Amino acid sequence: MKSNHNSSQEDDVVGLALIIVEAAIHSANLTHSQLGSLKNGTTDENFYEVIELCEGLYGSVAGAGAFLHLAASRLRHHTDKEYRLAYNDLNITKEYAGWCHEEFLNYDVFYPPLLANREQNLVQICEIALSVISRLL
Repeated sequence: MKSNHNSSQEDDVVGLALIIVEAAIHSANLTHSQLGSLKNGTTDENFYEVIELCEGLYGSVAGAGAFLHLAASRLRHHTDKEYRLAYNDLNITKEYAGWCHEEFLNYDVFYPPLLANREQNLVQICEIALSVISRLL
C-alpha cells in the first residue's frame, strides 16, 4: 500500500481494512458458489440438506456476504461506533465457517476438503481484518 502523506494514519488503517474485507467478500462468494456446485452434484439427501444450510450461511442476503458488505460500509463511516460494529460483523462472519462445519458433523456426512480449505481461508482473512480494525478501537 503506497502511503499518501496527506492522509491520516486512521485513513491508512481503514483503507487496509477495506482491502482485507474485500478479500473476505471474494472468499465468501467463492465458497457460496462452491456450495451451489456441490448441491447440484449430489443425490445424498443429508448432504444436500447440509449444503443448503451452509449456502444460507454464506449467502449475501442474511449470511456472511451480508455481514461483510455491512462491515465494509461501516468502515467507510469513520466513526468509533461504526468501527466497533464492523468488528462485530467480522466476528460473526468468522463464526459462520464454524457453524457450517458443525452441520457436517451433526449430519455425519462427508466434509469436502476443498470446502474445509475455503472456510479456513475465510476464518484467517477475518482474523487479519479483525487485527487491523482493532487498531481503530
